[in-house]
Amino acid sequence: MRREDFYNNGNLLVGCTGTVESIDFYRQIWHLKSTVCKNIKIIVTDDAKNFINVTLLKTITHCEVYDSMFSEGLSVPHVNLPLWADVFLILCASANSIAKIANGHSDNLLTAAVLNASCPVILVPSMNKQMWRKPSVQRNIDTLVKDAIIVCAFEVRVFEAATLTSEEGISVDFPKLILRLSRVIRTL
Repeated sequence: MRREDFYNNGNLLVGCTGTVESIDFYRQIWHLKSTVCKNIKIIVTDDAKNFINVTLLKTITHCEVYDSMFSEGLSVPHVNLPLWADVFLILCASANSIAKIANGHSDNLLTAAVLNASCPVILVPSMNKQMWRKPSVQRNIDTLVKDAIIVCAFEVRVFEAATLTSEEGISVDFPKLILRLSRVIRTL
């Protein structure tokens, strides 16, 4: 599919987990909606809601936002949202959510939706370098790749909440992510 066709007619499901980088999720959705796809639905985990306000997210993005297996307005969202999606993008993926997805856990809407997805799933980790380098995290990443999940781990400057400093970490690099998304969209 051409990127222009995807922008107008494609369906992008975007997930967000609880990392400090998710405070930038509003801007990330706006950027996706203005450049990649106008049809976006969002899944946020309970941990993500520690960093973002669902009502504000709905208001400023004009997107449907789901945060529970029993979200109003859609029956069986963990099945129907992935069925609706042409591409499933998980931004700000925490080490915890990565571990859950890699091990087939389905204890929240996001992880259950990943298990039900037949569309391409793109996951963008978000964590500091110390966490990223841990063997357990790398094993989980290897498992995701073996399970055909596209992992986009970008080295960028990130805010380190514990020290209130900026350092190298793993998070979203939008120009590189847009290029990767474009390659995936062309395969649809």
